[in-house]
Amino acid sequence: MIGQGCGEEGGPRVRAKSFAPLLACLALSACATPAPPIGRGLPRNFEDASHAFDERLRTRFPVGSSEADLVAELSREHFKIGPARPEADSLHEFSAIHGGEMFPACDLTWVVIWAAQGGKITRMRGSYYATCL
Repeated sequence: MIGQGCGEEGGPRVRAKSFAPLLACLALSACATPAPPIGRGLPRNFEDASHAFDERLRTRFPVGSSEADLVAELSREHFKIGPARPEADSLHEFSAIHGGEMFPACDLTWVVIWAAQGGKITRMRGSYYATCL
């Protein structure tokens, strides 16, 4: 509207207030935990990213490779490694989670699940997803 001042409805002051929540979200995301190195550079689409993360894990730690190497790498990348869960075929399944990256209102999570026997990986899968408010 012509002649509208800064304090009048629809003026710059009102628009500045509408940017406050966006600026707060950006400030919070600047303090976020960075993605683990193995989870960086994934596609923007979560479905594609999850498949790419799974493939990346399977390539880097194929079946038959050392479980100790996998655990060491996940620990270096700050994954939280959970306790063993018994499986029906007498193997144990393990999990590692890296999460807590807030991107404005979403928690980004990288999950690695594997089974091992005799110190060797027998199964592996990875996933990447977001939980948003």
